[in-house]
Amino acid sequence: MVIIILMKKIRRVVTIFCLLIFYCYFINISNFPNKILVYNNTKINFKLCPFLKLEGEVVTSSGGKSSNYNLKLVLGNIKVKDVELKRTEKVEVVPSGELVGLKIFTKGIVIVGFSEIEDVNGNKVSLEQVSSLKQGEKILEVNDIKIESIDELKKIILSNKEDSLKMKIEDSNGKEREEIVKPIHDNSNSYKLGIWVKDAATGVRVT
Repeated sequence: MVIIILMKKIRRVVTIFCLLIFYCYFINISNFPNKILVYNNTKINFKLCPFLKLEGEVVTSSGGKSSNYNLKLVLGNIKVKDVELKRTEKVEVVPSGELVGLKIFTKGIVIVGFSEIEDVNGNKVSLEQVSSLKQGEKILEVNDIKIESIDELKKIILSNKEDSLKMKIEDSNGKEREEIVKPIHDNSNSYKLGIWVKDAATGVRVT
């Protein structure tokens, strides 16, 4: 009875051991790459299970720029996988070039936002609330003067002061209309519109 129990334990241990060996070989073979890329003068050293080897040329030479080799992974004398090896010269890439600054000018100047301004009476006023101007629209002309930059708009506002401005506006659909806008006299004794505008793709300024 004792011998029978001992034999069963031995068979169980042997079975587990065989399964572990089979599993190790299976993982080693299945994870081995089908394609290998190496540089010239590079020695290939793969960690393989016992009796598992890679047949063919495994040390690359310096002759030629690129060569392909058909290798095979064998277990004993049994081929278990075909392997393609390619050797090539080492490629070095050196970043270089020149910095280029791009500035894209728009047609007119674009309204990109609004801000509240406190006038001389202490009231907070926003041009978004007292006009029909909208974000994304373009200011093409002011008082029949073509506007192409933020500085041009600022000069007109400063010279115009409290007088209303006649603006030619282009909406997002490309339709043009006239808009009468009165600058806001703020508590610093300046005249402002309280709009954020841009005249190019590289900058945003406040007017």
